[in-house]
Amino acid sequence: MVSETRSEELHEVATSEPEQEQLQQVRSDRIERAIAFAKEAAKLCADLKCRDVRVLDVSKVSPVTDVLVLATGASPRQMRAVAEQVVEAAEPYDLSPMSSFKRSEADDRWIALDLIDVVVHLFDEEARGFYDLDGLWGDTPEVKWFEHEVAGSAAPSS
Repeated sequence: MVSETRSEELHEVATSEPEQEQLQQVRSDRIERAIAFAKEAAKLCADLKCRDVRVLDVSKVSPVTDVLVLATGASPRQMRAVAEQVVEAAEPYDLSPMSSFKRSEADDRWIALDLIDVVVHLFDEEARGFYDLDGLWGDTPEVKWFEHEVAGSAAPSS
C-alpha cells in the first residue's frame, strides 16, 4: 500500500507542468495525424463516388474519437469497396479498424470503420437520414478536405 505522502508525490510527478505540456503535445500530434488521415479518407470516398462527404472535428466534445468522416454510398457493394480502400489508406498512418474489418448493419445500410482516432461512417441515403449523425454532431467544426469544387464533384457545396 502506498503511503499518503508517496501518493501525493506520485500525483505531483504525473501532473508536473513539463509532463502536462508533453501530454498536450502528444494529443495535439495525434489529432493532427487523425485530421490528415480523415482528409485523405474523405478524398478517397469522393473519388469512389460517395456523396455528401463531410469531415467533423469532434475532438473537443467526444471522449472516444477525434474525427468523424461521413459519406453516402450508392449501393452496399460500393460501400464495401470504399471501406476496403479506406482501411488500406489507413495503414501508413498506423491506424487499423477495431474489429476484424468493419461494423455493418445486417442489410449493409451503414458501415462504420472504427480506427480509434477517426471513425468513418458509410451510409446509404435512407440510413444517413435515419441516424442523422450530421445533426447530432452539427455543432462541431467541419474540416475542409477539398481544394476546390469541380462541376459535378462529390465535394460538398459551401
